[in-house]
Amino acid sequence: MDPAAYHPGPVNGTLLTLQDTHRSTFVWNSSTDIPDLRVRTNFGEYWNVVDQTRPPQAIIDAINDAGFEWVFKLGQVKHDRGLITAFIERWRPETHTFHLPFGEATITLEDVHHILGLRTTGRPFILHGFTTTARERLDMIRDVLGLTPKPADVGKNCLRIGWLIDNFGDCARLDEAAEDFDAQTIFHIRAHLLCVIGSLFPDSSGNYVNLNLLWMLRDLQSVDGYSWGSAVLAYLYRKMCDSTHKVTTNFVGYATLVQVRIYYHFIFQVFLHIYFDGEKSQIGH
Repeated sequence: MDPAAYHPGPVNGTLLTLQDTHRSTFVWNSSTDIPDLRVRTNFGEYWNVVDQTRPPQAIIDAINDAGFEWVFKLGQVKHDRGLITAFIERWRPETHTFHLPFGEATITLEDVHHILGLRTTGRPFILHGFTTTARERLDMIRDVLGLTPKPADVGKNCLRIGWLIDNFGDCARLDEAAEDFDAQTIFHIRAHLLCVIGSLFPDSSGNYVNLNLLWMLRDLQSVDGYSWGSAVLAYLYRKMCDSTHKVTTNFVGYATLVQVRIYYHFIFQVFLHIYFDGEKSQIGH
């Protein structure tokens, strides 16, 4: 292979200025194989539980009404680490596009809307940071979910996912004969929405979900008014940019969106090749 003809970066570095710290340079210069990125999804246990024990229809209806119907239907997708890693190595933080042999491509708001069904207009969704005392965090969780976790289940700005699943995953605590059934149903709706939404914003720890998301679920009527698609895409862009750094070993963004978009793109490219090759064949005859 001729290094002058084949190299990991751009011919002209005036635009793509981060090549020295880009993963592609690290892979190119390494004398050993570089492991694929580890895809952090966080909520695999939740999707396993709801697959085995479907939530009551009232909870599913609330998830659909909030705008997350297709995210819930997609559930957990088996991720191809090699495929995602290969595309991360083609991702450029400078342009927010994949640089491919035939040109540039990216994931757009339209993709987010069509693949996940998420709203891409409405109020902006911004995580400001839940800065409170440990006692206030426990009280907030109790007020929104009806249960108080142990201090060990709550971090500075996060809640342990295992605690959520243990207490709300299979909805075993819901009893239609109980006097507080309606209140308990609302608590369960919030918990399931927190898991569904949290899966779109994975945490690097792999075990926790951001408390800001729970804070946003106090008023269930306002959840569908946010531009969730914009937030998911912005978060994904940021995490893909982080993963291009040569020392990064994890990919924390919503990998399902990346993988489905890649599959769609390849199907489209194959269709174009078949179609145009067929046209050329007919012209030749």
